[in-house]
Amino acid sequence: MHGSPAAASPLAGRAGRSFLLDPASVQRLAGYSRRRGPGWAHQTAWAAIDLMAGGSAEWLIPQNRSRLRTALRDSTMDADRMHALARNRSTVHRYRGHRSISDHPTREVLSTGSAAIADDQNAALRFGLATGHRQVDGYVGAGTAEALAKAFALTTDPAGDIVLREADLMYVPSSEVAPIAAIALDLMDSLSTRERSAGERVLDELLDGFRGA
Repeated sequence: MHGSPAAASPLAGRAGRSFLLDPASVQRLAGYSRRRGPGWAHQTAWAAIDLMAGGSAEWLIPQNRSRLRTALRDSTMDADRMHALARNRSTVHRYRGHRSISDHPTREVLSTGSAAIADDQNAALRFGLATGHRQVDGYVGAGTAEALAKAFALTTDPAGDIVLREADLMYVPSSEVAPIAAIALDLMDSLSTRERSAGERVLDELLDGFRGA
């Protein structure tokens, strides 16, 4: 997973000489603009997610892994700070179209965010969220979103509810959904206050647990 998250353009079209702005994208861009300073490299972001899941983040050299453990256990590290630092974990593409892509093999589309809540009862219980509307939100391999969009006739839409997050996943979880920390981080990107609050709460719980381990 290379580069920073792709905050979709807020332009929804033009009317004469005026530009039309998509409110959802404007809100997301406002969130990105508040994140000052450099974020973690993509390898580091996924290493943090892996460590909080009980993994070893073996792709990091020992010195960097040790520094990351120390950073995660620091008292200043909370959900909001980790959310900002981990913003390079994926490149986000939003589409509209038929949701048949949700039936795609899970080894290629790993559910996260609200989609993970709908797919996994344990995740729904952990976050205290009802399954509700079945949104498509999942991680895919780097460079594959465009091919999937073409295969499923998806149209790029900054306000679309089909979300593909390109990432060079460092490992393949045995579960059909992303690790809890990744789900929490992605819920914190949601436009829903309830989902954002649930993601922040669970991520703070994970950080507290990691400090106490």
